[in-house]
Amino acid sequence: MIDVTPTESPTAPPSDTPTETPTASPTEEPTAPPAHEPAAEAPAETSDVQEPGEVVLDATMEPQNVFAPPGSVAELEASVTNTGSADMEGGIVDFEVTEVVGDVTIVGIEGLELVDGTERPDEGCALVTPQRVECHTNETLAVGDTVTATFLVQLPGNVTETVVGDATLHVAGDNGGEDTVTSVLEVGPHDGYRFLVVTDPTSAEAAPGEVVDLTTTVANVGGEDVHGAGLDVDVPEGATIVGVDGQELVDGTERPDEGCALVTPRRLECHTEATLVAYDGYYVTTFQVRIDEDAEAGELGVVTARGVGDQGGKLTVDTAETVLTVTAGTGSDDGDDSGTDTGGAADGDDELPDTGTGRLPVLLAGAALLAAGGALLLHTRRP
Repeated sequence: MIDVTPTESPTAPPSDTPTETPTASPTEEPTAPPAHEPAAEAPAETSDVQEPGEVVLDATMEPQNVFAPPGSVAELEASVTNTGSADMEGGIVDFEVTEVVGDVTIVGIEGLELVDGTERPDEGCALVTPQRVECHTNETLAVGDTVTATFLVQLPGNVTETVVGDATLHVAGDNGGEDTVTSVLEVGPHDGYRFLVVTDPTSAEAAPGEVVDLTTTVANVGGEDVHGAGLDVDVPEGATIVGVDGQELVDGTERPDEGCALVTPRRLECHTEATLVAYDGYYVTTFQVRIDEDAEAGELGVVTARGVGDQGGKLTVDTAETVLTVTAGTGSDDGDDSGTDTGGAADGDDELPDTGTGRLPVLLAGAALLAAGGALLLHTRRP
């Protein structure tokens, strides 16, 4: 017989430490993690951080490119500003011109009398050489303040349209700070300059009934090509235009595209469509003027020649005058060259009627061409 007895679980031995019954803690709400705050930006680094108490000078000079007529006095306005953090206690100014072409000199400072001598004065400015001025001041240039001065420079009168030198301004404070600026000095054209210049004889004379040849040149002396040009000639009462070398005159009231038209017996209008090249192009016209049979001896009047470029405005307009004088006696009335000859036909040419034929040269850039009513010969002196 099997005896089955239930098994008892072992029990822990009694403890001397009283057992604490755990108590439930109140339920805590979960908290969100703190929001991300951007880190403070570091100040931007600069390469021109000024030290406390530093003098910083900023110099300017206007104009930076001088462009003035030959022989004129150029004005250059210089200014110096203290952009630092400390006052400038006294300082120097040097102004110097450097020659490239011609004679460039300093002739003064506006509103300031230059001190004689070759050494820098303690206060004021001295013309050390004709090309250099040295100045010093004991005055204070406070932070943010600006001083100005106008230097006067004499430009050479024997050159045109070229750079003749430069002008340099150097400033420095006795207690720190300095700057240097430079302007270019360039000579432009003369006052009253024209791209086209008209020249003709200043005077001519002939007896009553004689014919006088007058040669007029329209030259391009500027730096730009002129495409096409006209020439108008007016003679005084007591004279008439009877011919032009190089073509047969056509009566009419309209200027031809190429050649000359006798608008009235005393007015000639010519034109060429050829290009008068820069510096080298010129247009030559020789015309014949007959003195009236009943003209009295003495000054008859003025022959006016006016050249006009097809473009360029007033720079391509110029006028020249010839004083026409009647001499005593009776001249020829057959239209030959018995009067003053300033460019007529060569010996051996066929005798021309009053309307005239011959040559009308236009000396320009490169080749020969035929135009209605005359021959235009193109040449150039450009290398």
